[in-house]
Amino acid sequence: MALTTDEWRDTAAVFTESVEFVLNNVAGPNDELREKLTGFLMSLILADKPYLLAAARGLERAVDLAFEDPQVCDFILMIVFVFFSRWGASGERYASLVESLAFAVEADASHLSHASPAPGVQRQELVATPPEIHESLPDPGLTRELLLQNKWLTVLLLIHLFVVIPRAKHTVRTVRMTRTAHSETTTG
Repeated sequence: MALTTDEWRDTAAVFTESVEFVLNNVAGPNDELREKLTGFLMSLILADKPYLLAAARGLERAVDLAFEDPQVCDFILMIVFVFFSRWGASGERYASLVESLAFAVEADASHLSHASPAPGVQRQELVATPPEIHESLPDPGLTRELLLQNKWLTVLLLIHLFVVIPRAKHTVRTVRMTRTAHSETTTG
C-alpha cells in the first residue's frame, strides 16, 4: 500500500529536517566540507534525473554518486540512518514508501497490469511514450526490488523530491560585477 497524502507531508518534513541535521553535524564548522556536500546536493538535483538513477542502466551512475567520494558516502549513509530512525521506519512502512516512489519513477503501464486491454488491442500499443524513452525508464518489475534492497538509493530519490536548491542571491554588488564583466566582454 502506498503512502497517503498526510504520510507524504510527514515524510517531507522529517526528511528535510534530517538532511539539514546531517549536513550541520557532518560538516560542522568546516565551510569547505559544507560547500562540498551542498555542491553534491545541487549537482544531484540539477544533473541527475531520478527516473534514470532508479533504472538498471543508471544504477552504476547512482553507485558512483553515492560511494565514490568517502565524505559524500558518509553524508548519504548518515541521512539514511537519521531519516529512517526519525521517520519511525519499519519493513511495512518502508515498503509503502518504496511503492509510492517506484510507481512515480518506473515506466508507464505497470499499474495497469491487472487490467485487460480492449479486445484486439495489445498492451504495448497502449503505451504512447516513444520506445527509446520508454526503454530508458526503470523497469516496473525491478524498480521496487531495487529500492527495497537499497535504502541509500531511496534517499537519492527523496533528495530529488524534497531538497530545494537555494536561489542565487543577487546583491547590488554582484549585479554590478556581472554587468561590468558583461560590458568588458562585449566591448573588449
